[in-house]
Amino acid sequence: MDFSPIADTSIVDLVLLFAEQMSGENSSDAPDNVFKRLEDEGFSKRQLDYAYSLVMKQMMYPAQKRTVRIFSEGELGNFSPEAASILIRLNRLGIIGDEQIEVILMRAALTPNEKLSEDELKMIIAMMLGGNNPDLPDGFFVPEDENKIH
Repeated sequence: MDFSPIADTSIVDLVLLFAEQMSGENSSDAPDNVFKRLEDEGFSKRQLDYAYSLVMKQMMYPAQKRTVRIFSEGELGNFSPEAASILIRLNRLGIIGDEQIEVILMRAALTPNEKLSEDELKMIIAMMLGGNNPDLPDGFFVPEDENKIH
């Protein structure tokens, strides 16, 4: 069964890879070689096309003027080191904007005794990147609060 490309968090890894390659940070391979290598690693053509189109759309039609977001220690303290790195990279590459960053920071602050893990962050970002996919909810679930979708 071919699931939607954003049903799993691997879409975030693909978006990061393509965005870094297009920005010149990781341009050792030609795009066709990257696609072939990733297909050989088990990614579907649909996943690859979706991630690539997200990055191309963002690069061609940026949603906002590029700003530099400085995160406070308190903000980054709500994330595991791996998750914080992904958040910073996606913002710096322009894949997630200021409004999306604020939503993620609010979500991370809802569980002050736990750091948001890399997998949890990828799931939130995958839902955000999904846009108007009818298979995804419009919010996210908060543990201990089964009556609310935020």
